[in-house]
Amino acid sequence: MTSFRATSPCVLLIAVLAALPACRTAGWKDGEVVTCTGSTVVQIERWQSAKGKASTAPEVFDHPVTLNADALARTLERLKYRGGGKETRPAIHAPLVPRLAVGIADGLARADRQSRVRFSVTNPGSKVLFIPVVTVTRGVAFVSPAGRLNIAFDVVDETIEFEDEGWADPVKTVLSRGRLAAEPPARVRVEKDLWLTVALADGMTAPPGSAKAAAKLEPPKRRLTDEEIVERLRFLERLYREGTITEAQYKKIRESLLK
Repeated sequence: MTSFRATSPCVLLIAVLAALPACRTAGWKDGEVVTCTGSTVVQIERWQSAKGKASTAPEVFDHPVTLNADALARTLERLKYRGGGKETRPAIHAPLVPRLAVGIADGLARADRQSRVRFSVTNPGSKVLFIPVVTVTRGVAFVSPAGRLNIAFDVVDETIEFEDEGWADPVKTVLSRGRLAAEPPARVRVEKDLWLTVALADGMTAPPGSAKAAAKLEPPKRRLTDEEIVERLRFLERLYREGTITEAQYKKIRESLLK
């Protein structure tokens, strides 16, 4: 196992963006940064076609979606990881869960049908010979058309070298060799070793009348594309039909999106 340099995730993110090649190939590309602190990075990544060739993302997602960040945090807190040995430990260190949950929820509220949320957290590890050991957990989150929140990890609580390992696509490649498990009463289905899903119907969406649900649809400071406006209007209609937002909220947000 290689060592991890305790570099700020924000610095690493900037370095990765600066190093992107000029020639464009199809794949997931870094997009809007949602959260970037000393320990947590959450950003939206979008599918980009190869230069001169049109292509769509491998899967079309059910975004944007408004999640209940508190319910998501409770789910993340119950996730356990069993590595190569028999020891079972939290997949994400408890102090980092609330900020990560809010970041993922914010990201999925801003994402569209061809984008997903990528996250990375650096965990305060134990000490070896009085030297602090920092580990990292990272992965992606998205909502499938079947109405299930998917969280797939490529690395869980590992000491790795970003420059050596790179950013794997957790849907295709995993670098950690353990397996996830969830403590009851988390309604989590472990699809693969490091890939879990949970039904949005299990209390994961924002409660009816939630002000947060309406706030997620407010247009950002940057100008939205026509496609993003259509996606948000469609999501707004769904929230209104389901009774998640009031008629007054619906009219106000619709008017702001169409300005």
